[in-house]
Amino acid sequence: MRQGQITNLSPICPYCGTKLDGWTHDADAEPKAGDFTICLYCSGLGVFFRSVAGLLIRRATPTEQTEAQGHPDLVKALCVAHIYAVIRGRE
Repeated sequence: MRQGQITNLSPICPYCGTKLDGWTHDADAEPKAGDFTICLYCSGLGVFFRSVAGLLIRRATPTEQTEAQGHPDLVKALCVAHIYAVIRGRE
């Protein structure tokens, strides 16, 4: 598992508005456009996209949410993020 800082712009969660400044990835690569991401503050499912400002996050579309259900590790991560958000009182 690889971790790192988001250094270009620190994208904002499109669900709760939290500034996201780090990432964890199961492959030896940094996030790229099209990758899923989960906000650990509210458990929102987002997708990275490239803009002129850098790498940002948008809400996952209904189609992408359905696609995410086909990734067992992503579903597990969403469950953990949801529990964490409930503990923090964000959901």
